[in-house]
Amino acid sequence: MFEKAFERPSEVKDDVLWDLLTKMLAFDRKERISAADALNHEFFTGEQATNDVLEEAKNLSIAAQITKNYGDKSITQYDTNPLFIVPEVLISDIFSIDSNADKDQIDSSTSFNQILALDTETGNSQVLEQSIESSISTQTNIKRSGHEIINYRPIVAILKLHRKGNQEQKIQIQKQQEDALLKINDKFKDKEDDEGRNDAISAGVTQELVNIFEKRDLTTISPIYVDAFLNILIPFSLGNRNQVYIKKSPYPGLFRILEHNDIEVVRLSIRSIGSMLICGLIGVQGAEPNLHYESIDSFNGIKKLFSLFKKT
Repeated sequence: MFEKAFERPSEVKDDVLWDLLTKMLAFDRKERISAADALNHEFFTGEQATNDVLEEAKNLSIAAQITKNYGDKSITQYDTNPLFIVPEVLISDIFSIDSNADKDQIDSSTSFNQILALDTETGNSQVLEQSIESSISTQTNIKRSGHEIINYRPIVAILKLHRKGNQEQKIQIQKQQEDALLKINDKFKDKEDDEGRNDAISAGVTQELVNIFEKRDLTTISPIYVDAFLNILIPFSLGNRNQVYIKKSPYPGLFRILEHNDIEVVRLSIRSIGSMLICGLIGVQGAEPNLHYESIDSFNGIKKLFSLFKKT
């Protein structure tokens, strides 16, 4: 049997990862590891995998479990277990894959060893090695970029949590919320990303923040909450920004936290109000009132705003 090996790139330091890659990239497709075995490989299920789970991911899984205990039936094992791997049978069902048929096709096809032999005879084996190295590099980049992608669903679940329980539990919930919001701040602050902001709004992040502004004890609303809301608003196109208002008017909550004792919370709230008011000018002509005027006036928001500036 023709055998072909490729050298281990210096960038791959992890022995467990290298073992998985060599099995996944075996030249002979008959010897290549199956999808099911790959998912159960030590790289995904071993002690190292457990240790590599980010603290944030662990906190999100805890929050998901708490939310599930409160009756949220949308929470799945994927949300509560940071190491959960979707079973191969489910993947096959989703993508209509017949693994047995695929195996039969491999068995009946031209031997991959023969193809490799031809490549070697014609001097093209180096091209194959370069292709493999490229695949390794691509997989590494995907994994690296994957850590930067925000899953808004667990963040929304965390924001829905009420500060209940003993003092330690309340502090833990607040810390989880602030840690999640810091990720949003890092992703959006001073960056143009309309698609990402639309995803955050559609998932309900701004709605839950507004709920917190409206109902939460003011002393428990730190600047991180308002900063996250503001960073979703700007820089953002006015039309898209107005989706926040369409989902749920943020004004009652934003005006409420103007009473906060923390001047930074007040400052961020004023900026958020200003950013939203600009959206209310879309299509307005001449002496026509701001489209958001009635919403603000319904709870005496105009007077509250003037009162605030009188204080300063």
